[in-house]
Amino acid sequence: KSKFIDTPGPFNSKTLAVYYAACDAVLFPSRFESFGFVTLEALACQRPVITTNFGVARQINHPACRRVPEFSIADFQKEFVRALKNEFEFTIPLENEFGLSAFSSRFKAAVEKTGSSKKKGVAP
Repeated sequence: KSKFIDTPGPFNSKTLAVYYAACDAVLFPSRFESFGFVTLEALACQRPVITTNFGVARQINHPACRRVPEFSIADFQKEFVRALKNEFEFTIPLENEFGLSAFSSRFKAAVEKTGSSKKKGVAP
């Protein structure tokens, strides 16, 4: 435990939502993120995320998810200033990108593209 950082968690989802709602932006300088819960939770609470170009963050195509090209403080500062100026747009609802119907459409397209539905008997 750090003497400089208070880590009172873990939190339930309601408490997490309160913390996300209280912030202007989420800085997430991760060198490895296997699934992206922090990024998705922040976006679901309509908070911009400034993160690194590692892990699942590379796959999140949302205008409020900004990936800095290098692990540099200057890049994080630049994106944080943009977040404070409200230069991020939440015009794409998160469920459009990550919801069940988006997943279903992408899965169906991938199956059709590979032709595996005919080869393996998978219903399109």
